[in-house]
Amino acid sequence: MADLILWLQERKKGLKITFLAVLYICCALGLASYTFAKRKNVNMNAHQLFATWASCDQGKKEQASLKNLNSFLEKYTFLQKSYDNKIVQALIARGQQQGSLPFVDRALNHLKDPFCKTFSAATLQISSGNIKQALEISRRLKQELLAHLSVLEVDSKLNPFYEHIHFFNLYRIGFLFEKLSKEKQAQEVWKELKTTLFHPESKKFGQGAKSFLKVFSTKGFSFEDYLEKKQSEAA
Repeated sequence: MADLILWLQERKKGLKITFLAVLYICCALGLASYTFAKRKNVNMNAHQLFATWASCDQGKKEQASLKNLNSFLEKYTFLQKSYDNKIVQALIARGQQQGSLPFVDRALNHLKDPFCKTFSAATLQISSGNIKQALEISRRLKQELLAHLSVLEVDSKLNPFYEHIHFFNLYRIGFLFEKLSKEKQAQEVWKELKTTLFHPESKKFGQGAKSFLKVFSTKGFSFEDYLEKKQSEAA
């Protein structure tokens, strides 16, 4: 017994360090398990909120459900990348194209790019009711993006990204013209968007056009038919 006590005394410092290391590992594992369980629960709640909203008919109940979902996504921002595109597609399928733009804007705003920030600045003006200012910003952004794309190398990896922003910005310009009751200008925008995206000889835009259209790839919805309808309405 005396030998054991002596052995423990000689190794007291080492045993203390070992004990603390084991305690630290146990705490870390416990925290990791708790974090994993919490995140799993958050993911399940997000899925349930999205499913509830998606199953609602259009009306006040749907608006309230979307508000709850958006509040949840604003609280747990890591979920936004997973759900923003889904929300955009669902809103477009319901004919709520304008309502989809804030979610597009939020996705772009995370990227810390000057063009994205300009796009967001237009959104801020829209939310404040300053439609004319939003249109001015959007039209200026259009020219800046086209100028930027013209100097990038054809095979630049940035091309699809900036093309994607360009199409959403052009899409927004059409809606802003409509809000200002400028049907002729809106019709020109819908025509430009349709020609750029679908004309067989138009190869100016490649992956950017595909990624833009992918957002609108909802069953039973044709973006080309939608643009034709917008053109006829503005005529």
